[in-house]
Amino acid sequence: MAPFGKKCRHGPNCWYLRIGICQYLHSDSDHAAVRRTRLDELHRGLSRHRQELVDVASLAPESEDNFVGIAQERELASFNKVCGGEIAVPGIPPRFTPPTGPLELPRDDHNGPLRRDFPRYTFQFEPLLRSVELMQPTFDMEAVDVISNAGNLSKLYEMLRNTSWQAMRFELELRGRTLLLSRWSDDPALAFRPGYGGGFERETCRHGAEEDPVLRHSASHHRVVAYRFGGLQYVVQSEVDAYSCNGDDHARPPPPPQSQTQSQPAAPARCGSKHNQARLRGRPPPRQKKRAASTHISGFAALTLDDPGDSKAFAAAATTTTTLPKKTATTPTLSKTPPPTTTTETRTTATSPTLLIHHAGRPIPPSWLVEIKTYNARTVGPRPLTALAQVYFARRAQLYEARHEGGVFLFRPRRGEAEAEGAAATGTGTGTGTGTVVRDVGGELCAWEHSEQPVLGKVAALVRAVRERVAEWRRGRGVVRAGMVCESDGTGAEGGVRVWLCEREGGAQGGDGLMPEDWGGSG
Repeated sequence: MAPFGKKCRHGPNCWYLRIGICQYLHSDSDHAAVRRTRLDELHRGLSRHRQELVDVASLAPESEDNFVGIAQERELASFNKVCGGEIAVPGIPPRFTPPTGPLELPRDDHNGPLRRDFPRYTFQFEPLLRSVELMQPTFDMEAVDVISNAGNLSKLYEMLRNTSWQAMRFELELRGRTLLLSRWSDDPALAFRPGYGGGFERETCRHGAEEDPVLRHSASHHRVVAYRFGGLQYVVQSEVDAYSCNGDDHARPPPPPQSQTQSQPAAPARCGSKHNQARLRGRPPPRQKKRAASTHISGFAALTLDDPGDSKAFAAAATTTTTLPKKTATTPTLSKTPPPTTTTETRTTATSPTLLIHHAGRPIPPSWLVEIKTYNARTVGPRPLTALAQVYFARRAQLYEARHEGGVFLFRPRRGEAEAEGAAATGTGTGTGTGTVVRDVGGELCAWEHSEQPVLGKVAALVRAVRERVAEWRRGRGVVRAGMVCESDGTGAEGGVRVWLCEREGGAQGGDGLMPEDWGGSG
């Protein structure tokens, strides 16, 4: 509902309306003008001569019991994005410290310290690929059906749920049997930062002084998981906001592998320096089917992520990689702070001409990872279901929610944990007050998965249909690149969602790739 029933003074030039989140009133002519402009913008670089409209209403899940959910979950890898063309493996997220007093922040698009270029990579999914090669060298990435980000899947869920008008574009790439699904990186809307979430995370999530400087100055931490969804095998990358021990003394991240301190360290090249560009230039190394034979993988054997048992659906695959010793039945009481790395010098590995890898960080148990959400107390009642969708596809079970009014966050402890969970789940918290604890929402996600079956079924069926249709465009070619433009009209009806599949201009192989050219079969 529009705040106080006011009409937006920006009319058809409103940026918030353009991305579907304006809370003020707009005329029908405003909506029509913005819709035309937005769709023209999203079709830029796509062929108008090769388009297909997907029949969303006819989509149905291909499952024997018609239940669509995530199963056989497995942790694969983690990394920090350092700067353009550089990552740190396994990396570590910042630690979350909930504020205990009032906090006033400027809006993210007016917050000076947040104004920095987010790291960009020649191939968007190369950090995912290289981190898995290092930490799970026996995992067969080419047997995967879909590679995507958790945010992309939650956006598809949001579009198919159709509760508001919005339009967005995804980039598609088919390599062998694997569909790569990514948000269009040149979308002007991605540069727009509404809300206060970025500033809140900057104030509450920080790396400790004991961490490697490469990690302290990194931009973000990412986790890679594998699971089955809707009958297909997915590998999904998600950004991790922070970690919090939350009183858990029964698990501890493993110490840094001894091989790191025994190796001769190499000073990392400076981001963007000529030395770095020269070092990474040249032909990519020949692709090795037996990845364990790679010289830089052996030093990472002890960094293989170990499932701490927080997910009942976890299915550990057999591996020949040397792993850490298993926990004994009796676990000693441990510090809540992960042990710092034993060296301040960081080794680097150039695994390709387009990516430099820093050997820094250590694995953190998945049960410690926290998703942080901020809401406007004046316009948000119950928690948006789309927030749970992002947590669901990222496989996060710890959630912290903060409400603000005009950028002012007020924090006060609730009277009991049960009351906190109930108030947060139903959105009945009073005013701008926010709880001061990280909550486990695993049970809530399970209930959400059952209640959202119609939409989750549509998400799974849409990805399957798109993968099959793009495969038909291959015509003997090894790589197919296309675009997918989605629009929802906000009516809640299935017929109100339209999805176009389009070839890129220059043919289905035109444009930049999402993966290095040496990866993926010819199908």
